[in-house]
Amino acid sequence: MGVDLLPSGRYRTRLMIDGVTCTATFATEAEACEWLVVTRGCAAGARAAGMLTVEDYALRWLREFIDTAGDLDRYRRDLATRIIPGLGSRVLVEVTPAEILALLEQVRADASPATAAQVLGTLEELFADAADDGIIAPSPVPAALRAASGPAHP
Repeated sequence: MGVDLLPSGRYRTRLMIDGVTCTATFATEAEACEWLVVTRGCAAGARAAGMLTVEDYALRWLREFIDTAGDLDRYRRDLATRIIPGLGSRVLVEVTPAEILALLEQVRADASPATAAQVLGTLEELFADAADDGIIAPSPVPAALRAASGPAHP
């Protein structure tokens, strides 16, 4: 697999990803080589994202996304006391709206409405940033909220 010069003068790339051959053609050899590097990187990132747990992502999220001390303290508390014990070992891309809803129901049963609202806010931001990062698509939190509110009334 690699880059081949075609009779037309264009460059063809071939790359095997998870048993599937991916090909593309380009006007220049430099473009073809760049495609190979980017495509290999995307494939490696997708494999790594598939194994990323909620806890792993949450710890990275705290380091890379949160920049105000007040928010950092609140998010750390929500993660340590509610979210990581409930969802931490789950693979991030596999978390479902039903699991989000179950966690929120547990928080509502154990804590004040203000605490439940705060945990919901942390979940919304955590999963929205994971979606913005391209790790998940879409966030399961809005679907959980729609499910919690019941069917729409005409």
